[in-house]
Amino acid sequence: MRIAYDAGVDILTIDFESKAIKVSEEVLPGVIADFDHDGRLVGFEIMDAGKFSDFSQVEVFMSQWGSENRILDASGGLTLSPGARKS
Repeated sequence: MRIAYDAGVDILTIDFESKAIKVSEEVLPGVIADFDHDGRLVGFEIMDAGKFSDFSQVEVFMSQWGSENRILDASGGLTLSPGARKS
């Protein structure tokens, strides 16, 4: 899973899997769902995400795609999340 927030455009992206996207569809106003070639949901984009919560402290969170769970804060610092292993 990968969660990323882009403050410049105020979009929160949640990717469940690292797969090619075949189609994206707006399922609710401001919520885009991404589907793979098999029709499976692989992620979401939430437009104007800042109106729902403050995402300024977390820009990227990744789990399972790398060797460790990582949180990259807005200042560029890297922090291992609880239970994460160092490589």
